Amino acid sequence: MLEEVINGTWSYINNHDEDVGCNATNLGREYLQRKSNFLVRIKNINTFIDNFNCTPIHLPEEEYEDELRIHKNIILKFKYLRDLISDYYKIHEAKEESDNIIEKYNTFRYLTDLKKSIEIGESVKAMIYSILQSVQFINSFTQANNLEDIYETDFTTELLDLNVWKLQLDNKTKELEQLNRYLEDESFRVLMQEYIQPTVQGIIFVIGFVGNGVLVLIFARHKDTRTVPNIMLLNLAVGDLLNLIVNIPTFYSYSISTKWQFGLYLCKTYRFLRQLGIGVSVYSIVVISVQRFIVVTESITFRRYGCQIPNKLKVPLLISVVWIIGSMIAIPHTVYAGIYEGNCYGASAEHHYYPKAITLIDLLFFCLIPLAIIILLSVLSAHQLKKSVRKLPGETIGMEKVIKIRIVSSNVLIALAILSAVSYIPLHLLFFVYAWTDFSISQSTYYVVSLITYTLIFGNSCFNPIALYMVSKKFRRYFNTYLFCRRERKASESQNQAPTGISAIMAEDTL
Repeated sequence: MLEEVINGTWSYINNHDEDVGCNATNLGREYLQRKSNFLVRIKNINTFIDNFNCTPIHLPEEEYEDELRIHKNIILKFKYLRDLISDYYKIHEAKEESDNIIEKYNTFRYLTDLKKSIEIGESVKAMIYSILQSVQFINSFTQANNLEDIYETDFTTELLDLNVWKLQLDNKTKELEQLNRYLEDESFRVLMQEYIQPTVQGIIFVIGFVGNGVLVLIFARHKDTRTVPNIMLLNLAVGDLLNLIVNIPTFYSYSISTKWQFGLYLCKTYRFLRQLGIGVSVYSIVVISVQRFIVVTESITFRRYGCQIPNKLKVPLLISVVWIIGSMIAIPHTVYAGIYEGNCYGASAEHHYYPKAITLIDLLFFCLIPLAIIILLSVLSAHQLKKSVRKLPGETIGMEKVIKIRIVSSNVLIALAILSAVSYIPLHLLFFVYAWTDFSISQSTYYVVSLITYTLIFGNSCFNPIALYMVSKKFRRYFNTYLFCRRERKASESQNQAPTGISAIMAEDTL
């Protein structure tokens, strides 16, 4: 029967079948019971011999006791080993469950899944610690009873290796620490993405959409606003609307879902339009700065040697140039764009040079080059405006108003350049630094910085109609009419005229 017990224990160790292990345990228990009963009978026979003074021939009682003790320890060790193996597979089941939950979390991003995974991890850590204690006990039990390792295999050797379980406990502890830090970061991310970001960008979207939408409506309904200088304001408003509509709702929907679900074509379209909107907004401001510089300086060079293009061609030409430039900057974002690992990325991981190239292009053509042009022309225009103020006769009627308007105009030009720099440089500089250096920050800090820098881009789309409302009386009157249902009495022509080569109205309406 002992042979059946040994065969059963080996079968369990090799195959890890719980039914086989249970049968082996029951056989071992039954064997020990029979062995104990047999030993009891031997002791009774020996007692009987001693009581009746029979021939002093005793059965080998001590030999059977030693044999029973050894077999009992062997079967007991198997019981401990079986419990250990059972716990070992429970740990693997728990780890598999945890991995499935993590995979689910990566798909749906529910914090409850991440918390549940951490809870399972804590239970796994407790089981590993329990196994560590059991291994220590089994090894001590084996050594104390001088048991041979009759159950020795590669599996049981590793299973009873104390250092293996100490390492696993240490690894699980570090893993849980990382998961808890990740939970903190993800909780913060959820707060930013699901509460703060929608609120801030929602406010920006409403203000920008309403402001630029009303501006488009004003141009559509009032012919007197559709001058050549002002037409770029309309183009800027359209670019800002495209920027807001494509980027804010789409990006928010994409960021909370974590997976792109709209196909390859829309992925490429999205990557193109999000850059096109920014490009049109940026280079519309560049063209406005050029127009303002030409108007403010009253340059003889432009008048004498400039190309005399009819207004009917000048307007579509300027608009076409801006949209072509925006398209040329946006095209590199679509060349390798596709769905990689379920997400809409500009390129796959194989195109390792792409992040450096694209961030350099964006930094140059969205930030440095246009902002350098805007700042240079704005400073020159502001200088010319202030210079012209000093040439104005101090006692001329209405001159104080003209001086005030010119000073405001120069300040607004400078503010426009500063705001453009503040709006566009931080985000593209952040991406550039990440692509070209080993710079890294904590996850929570990255969420805050990326939210602020990403939001600044759209803040610029809100500023343009607000600036126009503040500077131009004509547009302010129309804005009040459509936004607040308030009509203002039109100022007389004498109040709107300036006795200089650069009229105050021109200074207002071309800004």
